[in-house]
Amino acid sequence: MRSGFIASLVSARAVSNPSMSARPTEPRAAVMKSKSKPGQDDLTLRPMLPADRAGVWRVLEPAIRAGETYALPQEMSRAEALRYWTTGVRDVFVAEKPGRIEGTGAHSD
Repeated sequence: MRSGFIASLVSARAVSNPSMSARPTEPRAAVMKSKSKPGQDDLTLRPMLPADRAGVWRVLEPAIRAGETYALPQEMSRAEALRYWTTGVRDVFVAEKPGRIEGTGAHSD
């Protein structure tokens, strides 16, 4: 990774792509799809949309409540957590299987 690139990915599955280390001047609009094994759903990486807030909270809440991943108050509300996750970052992504957010990541300068 290049210096100046900070990423957080909250998911049961780690996703790595060296091409994502580029620092864009505009939010990324591209959608990336994984190649799944037969019988598995594809995983899509795409920018977070306002409609994704419930799914992102479903992924973030266990990490916040556990208090082991982020130095955040474990009693943080949904609104506070989503504001923390989406404020001050250039891009917020979701990892999605058909109809379900499986992970989220944030890129900041």
